[in-house]
Amino acid sequence: MVVIAFFLVPIAIPGLLVFWSWAVVWLAAAFCALIAWPIFLRPEHGRKSA
Repeated sequence: MVVIAFFLVPIAIPGLLVFWSWAVVWLAAAFCALIAWPIFLRPEHGRKSA
């Protein structure tokens, strides 16, 4: 998922701009960030919260 948010979206930007506008580029980036969001919410194992 992180690969999608940090690697594929920057590669896809020129292609999206050819067919659509910057609004679509921002929406695609936001969508990929939402897909990757659960990865960042996972609790770390072996670490206690304060």
